[in-house]
Amino acid sequence: MKRLFLLGLSAVSLTACAVPVEDRTRLIDVSWDLEPQNPARTTTTVEMGEIILTWDASARASQEFDGSAGPVGLVSAGTRFGTVFCREMTCYEDRDADGLLDTSWTLGLTTQTPRVPIRVFNPVTLDSQIPFRAATDTEEVVFGGTLGLVYNGPLEGRPDEDLDGFVSMIGELSIGWYDILEAARPPDGK
Repeated sequence: MKRLFLLGLSAVSLTACAVPVEDRTRLIDVSWDLEPQNPARTTTTVEMGEIILTWDASARASQEFDGSAGPVGLVSAGTRFGTVFCREMTCYEDRDADGLLDTSWTLGLTTQTPRVPIRVFNPVTLDSQIPFRAATDTEEVVFGGTLGLVYNGPLEGRPDEDLDGFVSMIGELSIGWYDILEAARPPDGK
């Protein structure tokens, strides 16, 4: 019985080593430009689960390549092993840094709406490499969304004398992507 268990563990560890490190799923870090939607507001009263601040978030093209219909903008995204350049459902990589995209990746998005890019997986070597360059239209938004700061409620506090409020309080805030700002949310803001 012990031998069978050890053989099973050996098979699992050999399978895990079969994928080279550079080909494993990578988390990506996209640089977002944030534009506040309500910059003039200085104070407000909010209820638990309510969005306090919102930003228009956009990731603009930093690189491009020539497609059949003209330039195709790509967003630069950092990974643990270098930079990938993303658009819609595909990212590209220049593994040998020669100015030619030589690998394509499948772009993984968050499972909940709005769908935000978070990882790349399943790399494929391209049959023909694609020359790319710095984008000429740096205003092209490739990815966009609304980022919101939600008040999740009090964590602790000192009640006032009438017990209808707090003299001092520590509240919890969370930040996240929102598809429809008016959508119903439970008090924790999810």
